[in-house]
Amino acid sequence: MVDDVKLIDGGPCPGDPGEDCSNPMDLDCGSNLNNDLDTGLNDYDDTDYGCSTGNTYDGIDHVYELSVSNTTDVTLTLDDSASPSIDLIVTSGCPGGSCLAWHDDTVTLEGFYGTAYVFVDCQAGSEAAYTLEVTCASPGGDTCADPYVIN
Repeated sequence: MVDDVKLIDGGPCPGDPGEDCSNPMDLDCGSNLNNDLDTGLNDYDDTDYGCSTGNTYDGIDHVYELSVSNTTDVTLTLDDSASPSIDLIVTSGCPGGSCLAWHDDTVTLEGFYGTAYVFVDCQAGSEAAYTLEVTCASPGGDTCADPYVIN
């Protein structure tokens, strides 16, 4: 017999990885993650991101922290084919900060360096499985064979 089991309807307890800004999941160049918005809580909404998306984010959300130590072009690709209402929101702070980008399926941060917070969020009732992929490429200018071009 098990005593003192606590369950929250809909997912993990606050503080679990990715649940909120106090413990975001790590993202790195080359990450390819499968996750599901069927588990978690609705910690953030459209007023927390600083992006003028025109969308209402009142569904379950996940939080990731992306840290890049060298200037690179970062592309975040969301496969949300199970529910096209899932979006990517990228900010400089968690929560809040400046809105760096948002889109339904692909966000590119050109010449990015530092830390950004990536939110996967949706409208209530649109929670579903998704895949999040991170690819990084040199923006150029780091060798004589690949210089920056100034027009």
